[in-house]
Amino acid sequence: HCSTGGSQASVQLESSTGEVTTAQVQDKNDGSYMASVVAGQVGEVKMSISINGQQIKGSPYSLVVLDYTRVGKPSKVVNIDGRMGHPWGIAFGNNGMWAVADNSKHCVYIFDDQDQLIKSFGSHGAGNGQFNRPEGV
Repeated sequence: HCSTGGSQASVQLESSTGEVTTAQVQDKNDGSYMASVVAGQVGEVKMSISINGQQIKGSPYSLVVLDYTRVGKPSKVVNIDGRMGHPWGIAFGNNGMWAVADNSKHCVYIFDDQDQLIKSFGSHGAGNGQFNRPEGV
């Protein structure tokens, strides 16, 4: 079922102290699933992803949960030269670069470690390089 949806998907975060947080998972009915979770703690966590009770290849994944109030990036994202419409998903790389999906402008913005916009890509649609309201990066 995974290529068309209908599978039982689950996502859990486990903190270094053993605290487990379960994500809400939405079946997009096209073979993709969207998980939403608010981690209980900042720091290193393990993210386990299972489909029909079986962990997917590579799971669990090591992640670092950041405290956005300390990082300060989201408030800067909203005012990128008036370009940003509706920032939805944000991801930070180990090299200081970061990316944010714009849900209303159907694109992704990439920034360097100095918070300078490097590039943006995407447009509305279903073709190559096109998005329909991206919800994450």
